[in-house]
Amino acid sequence: TSSSATSKKKEEDPELLKCESMKLQGNNFFKAHNWLDAYDSYTEAIDACPPQSLRGIDILKEKQEWENEQHRQALDDYRQQKHDTKCDTSGKDEGTNDEQTSSSSPKDDNKDEESSKPSFQVPPHPHGDKYLSVYHCNRAACCLHLEQYKKAIDDCTIALLWKPDYVKAYMRRCHAHEQLEQLTEALEDVKMAQTLDPRNAQLRKDQQRLQRKNDEHLEKLKEQTMGQLKDLGNSILGNFGLSLDNFQAKQDPSTGSYSISFDQGNNGGGN
Repeated sequence: TSSSATSKKKEEDPELLKCESMKLQGNNFFKAHNWLDAYDSYTEAIDACPPQSLRGIDILKEKQEWENEQHRQALDDYRQQKHDTKCDTSGKDEGTNDEQTSSSSPKDDNKDEESSKPSFQVPPHPHGDKYLSVYHCNRAACCLHLEQYKKAIDDCTIALLWKPDYVKAYMRRCHAHEQLEQLTEALEDVKMAQTLDPRNAQLRKDQQRLQRKNDEHLEKLKEQTMGQLKDLGNSILGNFGLSLDNFQAKQDPSTGSYSISFDQGNNGGGN
């Protein structure tokens, strides 16, 4: 009954009919590999969807501003916590009694409550999950073919704000992240998609592939960082005619700790 009522409402709403007409036109362009015209058709569907005052791009900006504010607040809380800890330590050094020290406990409890902040609340849209999410996700597909990966990410994110269980949007955003070498974000998206569609064999393969690719990328970054640190160390030690090769780290098998020994004769020259 509800589905028939929704269908009847759509038939009676000329604006929604226009949106769906633009979407179908976009689908035809897309099938013909005419990405630019398909992009324009989906954009027309998005712009025509009522109410025009509630746009996805505005909600995305609002979400980004909210996240920036949360980040600033977290930094302020961290700095305040560091300051309070420093004051508590100073008070103990000056002979502060246990009664005074324990008075900070309720404040710490309040901070724990404040740390669990609610997530961004998406403004409700009467056609967000059924229509706009599809239009934005379809436009993201055009952006992928046009190699406009940042725009594809934005469109998929807007689609997911209105339809959080949209597997196709997660996968298109995953592909865009991968093309931009944002492998951690790509892996997060494919994992979410697989959680929503656990029987999808292709998603499992994509997750395994991205996991390997991400691990290799992190290992490469680690090697580059270690190489840069070694070059820095050798450049400093070179002023004294030494290099890191003059120092050997040996692990104690019984404790797991390391000791550093100096070898005057092992002069690697810093290479």
